[in-house]
Amino acid sequence: MPHKIISTVLIAALSAIIAAGCTKKAEQKNPAQKPVVVSTIAATPEDVPEWREVMGRTEGSSQVEIRSQVSGILKKLAYSEGASVKPGQLLFLIDPAPFEADLRAATAARAQAFAQLEQSERELERTRRLSASQAVPQKELDDAVSAEKVARAALQSADARVESSRVALSHTRITAPSAGVAGISLVNPGALVSAQSTLLATLTQKGDLKVVFSMSDRDLKDAAITRASRVEVVNASGSRLKAHLDYVSQSVDPDLGTRQFRAKLDQPERLLSGQYVRVRLQTGTEKQVFRVPQSAVLQLSDGTYAVYVLKDGKAKRTAVTVGPWNDTDWIVRSGLKPGDLVITDQILRLQDGKAAKERESGSKPTTTSGSAASASAPAA
Repeated sequence: MPHKIISTVLIAALSAIIAAGCTKKAEQKNPAQKPVVVSTIAATPEDVPEWREVMGRTEGSSQVEIRSQVSGILKKLAYSEGASVKPGQLLFLIDPAPFEADLRAATAARAQAFAQLEQSERELERTRRLSASQAVPQKELDDAVSAEKVARAALQSADARVESSRVALSHTRITAPSAGVAGISLVNPGALVSAQSTLLATLTQKGDLKVVFSMSDRDLKDAAITRASRVEVVNASGSRLKAHLDYVSQSVDPDLGTRQFRAKLDQPERLLSGQYVRVRLQTGTEKQVFRVPQSAVLQLSDGTYAVYVLKDGKAKRTAVTVGPWNDTDWIVRSGLKPGDLVITDQILRLQDGKAAKERESGSKPTTTSGSAASASAPAA
């Protein structure tokens, strides 16, 4: 019996020793996890402009169609296509030979009319002298007066024809009405050009561009858009160009459900007519909301959103209501309080309640792989 008691005690003691050893090894294998070092920003309420972004197309506000005022054969293309031209610079030359001939004929007809007028004036003067001495009847004097008037009218008509021929001849030289960029010629030398109808080229004032765009009534909601509303144009490199609205439609297209707008660029910045650009229109102002970096916002499986807030040394997942994006930030409308420390990195390493501490000032994050992926912006 004593041997059994001793054996039992020895087994119990041995079990205790083994358990203690296992516990020690487990503690050594799984030491206490260190808190995740994170960066934070303090939630600060502010009024944030609310923007809507759509695509627009540039157009020259002073784009001119170059057409001929006279019909004829195109003799010469006198400019470099796509180059800048000055006001009055020769662009096209219509064969002037027929118009020069017409001017010579008109000039000759005018000389003939002038000679006839001189003859009528001499006849009238002679008839008046004879009439004063009653040497000719009154009818002959009246006929002389009428003949002089007819000759004078014929001279005026001849003068008008000369002027018309001279103007037609001048129109054979088609010049730039203003400075701008002359487009490609749509007619080759030797082709017949019809007055008023044949389009020769277009002239665009490069430094004076406007952007035409439309926005859906759903996106605008009840926003009161006026010509004083803020608008920006974003070019291909992402630069924001200052602009101002110069046209705001006061009606909605019943087929498309959109309203049309037009913005004039203050500085085109190498934009060309016909380019597609992004347009940002301010439709309102979000009052007393928070701006949070996109990387700090989690989109959960149920479609809701959350951020991690550093509180009492732990990361606390906090549900938030978000609005549209503003630059690289989300607009957070509710869920945060002023002064909350929103964690902005290491998001994928965090869990609700996990230990975390704020990164010391001046130190850099050790990794960026823990940032949350950006989600699509929800409808405002």
